Amino acid sequence: MCKRNAYLIMAHTDFEILKKTISILDDKNADFYIHIDYKAKDFDLNELKTCIDKSNMYFITSSDIRWGDRIQVDLEINMLKEAVKRKYEYYHLLSGADLPLKKPEYINKFFEDNSGKNFIDFGERDQNAIDRLKYYYFFQKNVGRNRSFMFYIQKTLLILQKIIRVNRIRGKEDKIFKGANWFSINHDLASYIVSNFYKYYKIFDHTVCADEIFLQTMVMASPYKDTIVNNCLREIDWKRGNPYVYRNCDYELLANSDNIFARKFSTKTDNEIIERLYQRLSE
Repeated sequence: MCKRNAYLIMAHTDFEILKKTISILDDKNADFYIHIDYKAKDFDLNELKTCIDKSNMYFITSSDIRWGDRIQVDLEINMLKEAVKRKYEYYHLLSGADLPLKKPEYINKFFEDNSGKNFIDFGERDQNAIDRLKYYYFFQKNVGRNRSFMFYIQKTLLILQKIIRVNRIRGKEDKIFKGANWFSINHDLASYIVSNFYKYYKIFDHTVCADEIFLQTMVMASPYKDTIVNNCLREIDWKRGNPYVYRNCDYELLANSDNIFARKFSTKTDNEIIERLYQRLSE
């Protein structure tokens, strides 16, 4: 293996957080694979490059990412495809709104001690995950999170599909798994996902939020299912938000967390917590 960690980061705004994340994780045993959303504004490539001294940084061709659309799955696969060429021990998918909670030395030691394990979140199986795949969502790219005219067209089509009992995954419902899309996986599993995704391409086309389903579903049908630890190593609070945006009052919680990363943060909501964590990890 060339290096221990490949950080795959998808960002679209709030680039001050991204710069801090890269500065903290900069290490001779790490490289960065960065995707900046096609719609992003005020992104300074040269400024971002100044955040690294020991690592390499690679940029993935920008895509127009839309919430819930299949393109997010394609992006994750493309980032893995690019990174596995250089053979890292572990691949970590992060958002531009995430921050590390540990220093590189801790991260390197943790994954050395847990070599062979793959850290992926598996939530409880529910009808929602099944419905995302069994029906066709033809206009998800146009719908996104908005209740636009296209939203009501898509909703009407869903009702019609339910009436005529459409089911794209009939007989395969018990093989569908769901969880957080953020992961830390080793080279063997990353290579397997990249090499075998073509078998699942049609299943995840015209779906909604398949990024929370495809990895879990593929892994549980793979030879690597026994290597899974049901923990994505991310401090995420779904009880206070969707997810909750951390504030300064959460500092002790985050500073004492056993998790390696946390999401999410916003400079507009509370920049002080970002600065405090950055100072703590930069000492």
